[in-house]
Amino acid sequence: MDDTLRRQLLAPAVYGFLVHCGGLPDLSVHLAEVIMDKLGIDEETFDGLSLCGYPSRMQNLFAANTCAETFGDLTGVDGFYKCRDLWWLDLDPKWSRNGFLMPVRDSKRGWFSGLFAFRHPGDGAPFPVRVRHERRAG
Repeated sequence: MDDTLRRQLLAPAVYGFLVHCGGLPDLSVHLAEVIMDKLGIDEETFDGLSLCGYPSRMQNLFAANTCAETFGDLTGVDGFYKCRDLWWLDLDPKWSRNGFLMPVRDSKRGWFSGLFAFRHPGDGAPFPVRVRHERRAG
């Protein structure tokens, strides 16, 4: 595959795999109900959002390295960094109890183009999952 094409397709493929089968935790029933209630949406609409749980440290390690085993080098995919030969998502595990991740879709293609992290269901300031500057240097 052409290297330019591979770079263009890598992030959407990784995010899609991560959300659907790459080891991120499912939302608890309680958390899903709270989110549906806060958003005022039904279960079918909720399912279409493809929300997933915010990973603990071990779930993060498993999910990121499952993606690396599947796709190879994840350099350039927002949110992933490598430390001591292990891949990680740059997410703080302290939010894993009540947090969740929401994939962002490219409006033209419908592909996943990133992830937003919510620290809790009422989080009014979710953040895009990116690698922090201090992680890039390490």
